[in-house]
Amino acid sequence: MISKTVLNNGIRVINQYIPHAHSVSIGIWVASGSRHELPSRNGISHVIEHLLFKGTKTRSSLDIAREIDSVGGVLNAFTGREFVCYYTKVLEEYLPGAVGLLADIFLNSVFDEDEIDKERKVILQEIRMLEDNPDDFIHDLFHQNVWKGHPLGMPIIGTVETVESLTRDDIVAYQREIYRAGDIIIASAGKITHDRLLELLNSVFDAVPSGGGAGNGTPPPYEKRLERVQRDLEQVLICLGTKALPQNLPSVSKRLSSTRSWVAA
Repeated sequence: MISKTVLNNGIRVINQYIPHAHSVSIGIWVASGSRHELPSRNGISHVIEHLLFKGTKTRSSLDIAREIDSVGGVLNAFTGREFVCYYTKVLEEYLPGAVGLLADIFLNSVFDEDEIDKERKVILQEIRMLEDNPDDFIHDLFHQNVWKGHPLGMPIIGTVETVESLTRDDIVAYQREIYRAGDIIIASAGKITHDRLLELLNSVFDAVPSGGGAGNGTPPPYEKRLERVQRDLEQVLICLGTKALPQNLPSVSKRLSSTRSWVAA
């Protein structure tokens, strides 16, 4: 059974109760992907994702790691083009502590200057490693070309120039502006009832400011294009894409059902 509630400040809470499970997975999804960034701040969502694990007002980065490791849990995050997600997975009995830890890094991270400098170096190294891996880099090139001139075409990880230019003031201001209740979904699945989950969340996430509205911005343009990038490699890599039907098109699910029936027959 899947349940949904909207908290007073606008956060949407979605839960799937799985009574036979022994663990719970919970994630905070924020509409703060690379498509919401200005070109001059490209990569800032990914930078914030890194920094939220580097210390809060009451926990150091080592405290955070030790606390989740002590219960055999998982605490991690990822950034995409449309969302950033912070998530944890623990046994059901450890969920209150895990929710408290997740809320602490989400609400109380301090963005220490020294940690910013350290993570900047880490991310710059990630960018260089990506550019040295043609199998991965071709997909960034594909997005840049298929959505040329649109925020969806910008690399999630940012560029050397934009990441180097980000200041602490830039990072803190962006996080305060974007991390608002109207653009946040908290989703969970496992051995936790919806009512119990709401009890845990209301006590900590009511501090998230209301408002939001990052949305998805303007739709990306589409035009046929052939791009060729010459690099000193022994291999040739090809990435091919084409316009497809929208995922939410009502007739798509009917056609897929008909196809499955025909294949089964």
